[in-house]
Amino acid sequence: GEVLEWKGKYGWIKPTVPVEHPMADRHKGHIYVSINDLQGGLEALTVGTLCQFHLFEDASGLGAEEVIGS
Repeated sequence: GEVLEWKGKYGWIKPTVPVEHPMADRHKGHIYVSINDLQGGLEALTVGTLCQFHLFEDASGLGAEEVIGS
């Protein structure tokens, strides 16, 4: 996905492939990502760059985990 926003400890990713999930339309289709889900020594994401992640669902919607930069 493409990093849309990074707010220091969390941000939003726009999927590059459509997500087929009942909650996919929440948050304008964007995926939440927390600093706690970054892998490989990453401490932040850069807006406009691509990343890879696994998708998870919780009560708030869809989130990214095991996030790595591309």
